[in-house]
Amino acid sequence: MNARDTNTPGANVPNANGDIREYDVVRVRSFEGMHLDGCGLGSRSPAIGDMGAVVAILNEAEGDDLSSRDAYLIECVLADGATAWMAAFPGASIELMSRFEEMPR
Repeated sequence: MNARDTNTPGANVPNANGDIREYDVVRVRSFEGMHLDGCGLGSRSPAIGDMGAVVAILNEAEGDDLSSRDAYLIECVLADGATAWMAAFPGASIELMSRFEEMPR
């Protein structure tokens, strides 16, 4: 899988749950289609109800064809800032909880 280069934090990508963007906070609804990632990062596996931030939008094919979008790479972080887990989920397995809002410069 390759990360889709949006070049803009919070860039729109269509999703069955609405437009989920990079850095939005999502909740895990199911494990269907989940793929663990993270190169050994994390202290545990995801659980239903966990929340995390979208750190990348993944797709199987090269290019910017939105129909080829496959999944969202989600990172769940502990209170101390350490990674609890990192995994890729299809849009149907997550739900948007809050939008990323870029801080004014």
